[in-house]
Amino acid sequence: MDGMFFMLQKKGVESMTRQRKWFYGIFGALFALILLFYGLIIMFTYRGTPEAMEKWNKHSYVKKNQYYRFEAKGEEEATLLFYTGALVEPQAYVGIAEGLAQNGITTYVIESSLNLPIFEMGTMESIVKEEKLDKVYVAGHSLGGVVASLDAVTLQKENHLAGVILLASYPDKSVDFSSSDIPVLSIVASQDKILNWEKYEASKSRLSKSSEELIIEGGNHSGFGMYGEQKGDGKASISNEEQQQKVIKKMTNFMTQLK
Repeated sequence: MDGMFFMLQKKGVESMTRQRKWFYGIFGALFALILLFYGLIIMFTYRGTPEAMEKWNKHSYVKKNQYYRFEAKGEEEATLLFYTGALVEPQAYVGIAEGLAQNGITTYVIESSLNLPIFEMGTMESIVKEEKLDKVYVAGHSLGGVVASLDAVTLQKENHLAGVILLASYPDKSVDFSSSDIPVLSIVASQDKILNWEKYEASKSRLSKSSEELIIEGGNHSGFGMYGEQKGDGKASISNEEQQQKVIKKMTNFMTQLK
């Protein structure tokens, strides 16, 4: 009996050891995959150009929680909440934020976990509550525009939405402004090879009748920020500065004329 008990005990210990090895093996593999995923995210993230970083370091902004607030110069004309493009750091949008602030528009640039705005959905609503804001415009570049459109639905229900601005983007397929009077501005660039033009065209039926569109001739997807050339994008025939100025001018006119 003692021998049988010993054998059973030994088998039980061996089984537990195998289970531990299996568990540690699975855990180790998952941990390695997480590290690999994080490494790839870091590797493929676009950072601000030296010019962008110089502007960022010189400009005055307020960093709070996960957003940067660029205060309007002089009398405030409007407030804008902005999501970056996927895998693009906030500093790459200093040109737009700075330009809008100079034109009297307080601009909040939202910092996303892993620089993926989809992880921050709902942040615009949180900012409105935290900063005690009233009517706000929401905007985003590329994937950031899709996420902004989702936040816009919530803000519209709460009567805090002034308008939507999409830069090289389109609303999420679940978002439909066609029966509303929400002003929507869509800015795209003729040389953009990143934007899914088929989805962009299909989304137009879900925009409000008062929506506006601007096509920047010679511009590209990367030109909406200051982070260099995005892989797979078309070649721009205008400078980054010229595209930025066109974007800032149109956004400013859209927000100030509709006040």
